Amino acid sequence: MQLSSEDSLKLNVILANKPLAIRINESRMTLSALFTKNETEIQLNPTIREDHYLKLVREMISGQVLGSPGGYPVFLQRWTRMGQMRKESVEQLLMLGEQEAVVAAAFSTGLSDEMAKRIWWAMEDPENARQMLQNKAVVEGEMGAVLAAFLIEFLPFETEAEIIIESIRLILQPNLISPEEQQKLWDKGQRKTVFLIGFLIAMPNQLPITTEAHPNIDQLNNASAHQQLELLKTIHSEQGQAFLFTVLKVSKKPSNQEVLMEILKAIASYFSAMRTLDPEDKTLDEIEADYIEYQAHLPPEVSELIQQYPAQEKNIHAMYVLARLNYGVIRPVLLTSTAMGSLMRKKIKPVMDPITQYLNQLKA
Repeated sequence: MQLSSEDSLKLNVILANKPLAIRINESRMTLSALFTKNETEIQLNPTIREDHYLKLVREMISGQVLGSPGGYPVFLQRWTRMGQMRKESVEQLLMLGEQEAVVAAAFSTGLSDEMAKRIWWAMEDPENARQMLQNKAVVEGEMGAVLAAFLIEFLPFETEAEIIIESIRLILQPNLISPEEQQKLWDKGQRKTVFLIGFLIAMPNQLPITTEAHPNIDQLNNASAHQQLELLKTIHSEQGQAFLFTVLKVSKKPSNQEVLMEILKAIASYFSAMRTLDPEDKTLDEIEADYIEYQAHLPPEVSELIQQYPAQEKNIHAMYVLARLNYGVIRPVLLTSTAMGSLMRKKIKPVMDPITQYLNQLKA
């Protein structure tokens, strides 16, 4: 089986001119090629079943781009979404007219803004947008705002809470959207609180909400520059109180275990100055036991503050526990459970009630 002479000629001309990317529209049976200054589209003329014909088209392209038409499927399988490819490999992927190859390119690390433009031309897809917004050069380039705008438009069609959280986190990276767009997302979060979790992760100390500082903030004006005391100052500030207000709101009704874990991770990240390592997989009781040891060896600066203001010891205690939240705290009640919604919330109540108390301890 061979391509029609007309298609073979057109494809050879396109490949000879070294396109930056190739895109195949299977429903319309067209092939588009992107060049430095323009793009072109040709109509394919199948002589056999369309799916078999497209396979021949891709084999011809692969043969010229990779020098291995017969090895194309095996070669493609090696392009897993690991992000370890060289720039040259990414460029080759975009010339194959294969969506999975484009996805593999989007997952590669160190993408440039120019490469992101080519990937986006080849395949506009929300997962590709999220992956490319993991790259600093893309975020800071022209494509950053383009991809963020696309994800905002696509949010109403997302159904998985974890994906919504990740999209919001990426959209809220600096300078991607306007303050007005940011406020619109925040306002939507008042009805769909999963949006707010993305805010807690992306900009925990710049939340678009007005709150008052804790009345005891003056106790910390002359505290030393120790990192744990700096965190305590932040918690007492307007920004810290806004974080607490918001995290308490989203903690009331997590929809599933994945959302619950995102909340716990956001809390632990915010209080991370209270630890030197990532949170360990410990139960709440084990974390409480560890605090007794920590309390016996408080940093001198922290001990000095507590001596002056004994009530602050409860705040240090709360921050210590919150900094160590991880899956371990909910494992005892959810290890063998797939519960969601109200049933899950009932099961986690013995764990979430103490966590809520610690959050309220820090709140005015």
